[in-house]
Amino acid sequence: MKTKLLLIVLFLIFLKDLTAQENTLIKDSVRGSFITKVFFNYHYNSNAETKSLFEINRAYLGYKYQFNNKFSSKVVADFGKNTSGSAYTAFLKTAQLDWKLTNSIKLSAGMIGLKQMNEQDKFFGYRYIEKTFSDKYGMGTTSDLGLNVEIKLNKIIKFNVFALNGDGYKNMQDTLGVHKLGYSVILNPVKNLTLKFYQDYMQGDYKIENDDKIILTENIITNNFLGFIGYNFNDKFRIGIEYNYLQNATSYNSPKKHHNLFGYSIFGAIPIKDKFELFSRYDCINSNILENEVSPWYYDKAGQYIITGLQFAPTKKVMLALNIRNQLYDDKSISPNHSIYLNFNFYI
Repeated sequence: MKTKLLLIVLFLIFLKDLTAQENTLIKDSVRGSFITKVFFNYHYNSNAETKSLFEINRAYLGYKYQFNNKFSSKVVADFGKNTSGSAYTAFLKTAQLDWKLTNSIKLSAGMIGLKQMNEQDKFFGYRYIEKTFSDKYGMGTTSDLGLNVEIKLNKIIKFNVFALNGDGYKNMQDTLGVHKLGYSVILNPVKNLTLKFYQDYMQGDYKIENDDKIILTENIITNNFLGFIGYNFNDKFRIGIEYNYLQNATSYNSPKKHHNLFGYSIFGAIPIKDKFELFSRYDCINSNILENEVSPWYYDKAGQYIITGLQFAPTKKVMLALNIRNQLYDDKSISPNHSIYLNFNFYI
């Protein structure tokens, strides 16, 4: 009886909150704005088939809308160079509704932006030059269909708990339905210091094939772990370290038994004048060695990736960066890849 009474009281409080929200629809001003972001570059690579070219890697176009102080929405299309279609294919990147239930709890639903890479991406600040470590090596995706609850306990601790289809925004949903669950914890224990731990858990079908025929299908569990620490030294320079471990999968949505992928990224930046900043990044990626094998299963791609460059921001929301990139492989039979880039980024 006491439980029923408690549920009734909670429901009445929820209805009262809904009524208050409806009133704000009339009182609050409606705000909306377009989202535009373009990543453009020129690069030279002596090892590539086309050694010198201009290209647009990615363009985002969307709209965000603030209904009131509780509800907001965002819809963004991603135009990029993809293997899933023509030279430039459009994908629905984001189509989410955000509901601020209280000052400390927010619910996001739809094709939502995920929390695996947010802090690293914002901290480094050079997404227009290169994806974050997890995104670049297929250990995560930036958005997916599902639900996310964000809980800010105080100024120090923030949680995210989510349930997703698990296939990312570029893939059609498979027959498994919702099969990825996870959480993240973000800590800001002192000024300018960010700590983060992320984990997701996914069920998937692992298929063993012989002569193009499936001889065994086994349901396995994929685990994805990520840790990040970043510190900004009073805007004089910043440094961050990210580590990612993917268990029983070759990528975030490709389960494969006994296949583990892991690595880390160290990145930093030093402002040298009002409009200039030096930056650098070092990635190291590898995998486990399978039973009865000599080399890691990821051996032909394992190695180090190094970026060093200088950014110039001539005006607000416009950046360009000259940078050198070196791809070094653990497999010494593969020649190192050296390239020079001039990247441009402008957004609204």
